[in-house]
Amino acid sequence: MRVAFVLLALAALASAASVAPLSEEQHFSMFKSWMQTHGKAYSTNEEFEQRYANFKATVQLVRTHQANPNRTFERAVNKFADLSSEEFAERYLGYRPVRREYLRSKNTVRLPTTALPSTVDWVAAGKVSAVKNQGQCGSCYTFSTTGAVEAAYAIEHSTSPPSLSEQEIVDCSGSYGNQGCNGGMMDNAFNWIINNGGICTESGYPYQAVQGNCQTSCTNYLTITSYTDVTPSSESQLQAALSRQPVSVAVDASQGWQTYAGGIIDSSCGCSTNLDHGVLLVAYGTDSGEAYWTIKNSWGPDWGENGYIRLKRNVGGAGTCGLASDPSYPTGTKRVSSRTRRSAGFFRV
Repeated sequence: MRVAFVLLALAALASAASVAPLSEEQHFSMFKSWMQTHGKAYSTNEEFEQRYANFKATVQLVRTHQANPNRTFERAVNKFADLSSEEFAERYLGYRPVRREYLRSKNTVRLPTTALPSTVDWVAAGKVSAVKNQGQCGSCYTFSTTGAVEAAYAIEHSTSPPSLSEQEIVDCSGSYGNQGCNGGMMDNAFNWIINNGGICTESGYPYQAVQGNCQTSCTNYLTITSYTDVTPSSESQLQAALSRQPVSVAVDASQGWQTYAGGIIDSSCGCSTNLDHGVLLVAYGTDSGEAYWTIKNSWGPDWGENGYIRLKRNVGGAGTCGLASDPSYPTGTKRVSSRTRRSAGFFRV
């Protein structure tokens, strides 16, 4: 996957090696160009000043990072540059974990780890749907869920992945512990799909990036029989699971991800195991001797490596940014005969 750098980011980082302070005139000129590039407009002077201050802080962060000759990943002044880290987390992160060690232990299957392939790439295999964009709605967990189910269906039935409805999960899975645009969990969404008798397609229940009333007019397209949790804090078990199909994982995306533009993120980004973002693990491999995981994100194809991000692999414990803490994947996908969506009244544990 090629790293797509915004032209503005290239201009801003051209003299990054010196990290010399930029003048106010330089900052302001960059900000106006950035606003034009991203179609930004602010309604008040106060908002303009706040966005400008956030932008300048982002530029300084990016320039300082890019000046480090030992960096393992790249940062850029991208579409999120006018947001503070707190605002970014509030708008774009939405994984809401709950403690459930007992339930997880009952739903975990230990997989064999011998003779695993050295490289797996479900994107290259054509089993992963196109990168989507959640917008300013904390619905990341729904995109991880649909991505996992789409890929599982494509693999199990030797076909291309369908595109399933994130909006239906946002609107309809509240009784399963999810909170619409305020976050949720992939396992909760898998439970909802099972008990709802399936999920509709994207075209049947289009994404709106806001929570609405649960609609019952669309027709379920496919369903899953079950889902399986992966042994936590075991990258070998995660690798074994991913060798079979893409896996839903949760990460700490509060550090490094907002300005990520390419390369392999490691602990230098400052991320922890405080999980706040649901994504889809789709590949693993090695680049110039560095083992990595590839993750499909839900912030659009104009972010990161065409919508994807790579994290360092084989670091032990919970993995980089905690990605090995809470993985799971759906199983037993099948098409649903012509039935409209039914109300899910029971919670599967």
